[in-house]
Amino acid sequence: MPARIVRTLRRYGLALGLAALVGGLVLFAVTRGPLAPVAVRTAPAVERDLAPQVFGIGTVEARREYAVGPTQPGRVLRMHVDHGDRVGAGQVLAEIDPVDLGERAAAAQAAAERARLAITVAEAALREARSREEL
Repeated sequence: MPARIVRTLRRYGLALGLAALVGGLVLFAVTRGPLAPVAVRTAPAVERDLAPQVFGIGTVEARREYAVGPTQPGRVLRMHVDHGDRVGAGQVLAEIDPVDLGERAAAAQAAAERARLAITVAEAALREARSREEL
């Protein structure tokens, strides 16, 4: 067979294969893909009494809004109320575990001790200055 006929047959074969591939993709898109018909379910019509119901979209907000927050840093230990519960004045809402309360107390104690030592140093410097003045 001459080479020219082989090239022509090969071209027709590639064109036929490409056409089959494109046709398969189009068939898939039309039957199962994005171009497929949408399945619709139907239900028989039934006669019934209507029950009055109200439905709507909206928001429910409190009349008054208060900012509630901790006065000390820490982790929530216990929650005594939940979202939507009614609360009264003075009611405990949650308990906070003071995570670093011990460290903060120790730091305050150390700062007080440093202040006492600074007073002692200042008094010693005053006594030294007076003694130099006398000399």
